[in-house]
Amino acid sequence: MRLSSGKFLCVVLLLTTLNLQLGQSFLQAAEQIAQANEEWQFFRINAQYRGTVKKGFSSLGCGLAWFKDISPDKTQVIVHVSALHPEKRGQKYTFRVNMVLKCKPDSYSIDSEVYAQFVGIEGERQQQIRQLVALWAYMRQVEKTGGVLPEFNAGGARLGLRDVNARRGRVREIHCNWTGRRDFSGKFFFDQQANGALALDKFRFRSGKLSVSLTKETAETINRDFSYREPFATDVFK
Repeated sequence: MRLSSGKFLCVVLLLTTLNLQLGQSFLQAAEQIAQANEEWQFFRINAQYRGTVKKGFSSLGCGLAWFKDISPDKTQVIVHVSALHPEKRGQKYTFRVNMVLKCKPDSYSIDSEVYAQFVGIEGERQQQIRQLVALWAYMRQVEKTGGVLPEFNAGGARLGLRDVNARRGRVREIHCNWTGRRDFSGKFFFDQQANGALALDKFRFRSGKLSVSLTKETAETINRDFSYREPFATDVFK
């Protein structure tokens, strides 16, 4: 069974972000010691299709994200993500977003946008990417505080959030449901540390039978596996 490019696009488009050109190369910046109000994240993109035959696709691409809290109620987010279609040679989905979010306890909205660049992502999917970035940023607060609101507005998208303890309390899952989109859902997975703190491990989104995940890895691993390969060298690391 062939994987639908439409379904793959629907999920991958809702999963990607990061532009880190801040007067120096991305990798040079990543090697510097981050200040307390900054954070870097690095991800590998995998996918799974559950049809008559279950098919898995690993290392389809990567994502890099940088967050900076510039004031108590504003956070700058820069995200680059690029992924290849697993069955269509040369077809890719890329986005690079740099925006400032206005942060309230129950909503993150776009305060300003420095740039938003998309390849293979059309129409309303571009706005959905921006909304995903807002949700992604909110999950940093979940990681810091351990608290989750039952409802949240991410860039204009209304979501229902549900906190679930899994694996005998070793994992916290935040289930995300979009109002008006029954065929689309997401989960953020946090490891529960011995001291009670949370650590983001991965997040996954599902549309129909297709599931796409971004799994957190070290800067060194993502650099080794993707920074010398196109299109990732250009789309993500420059």
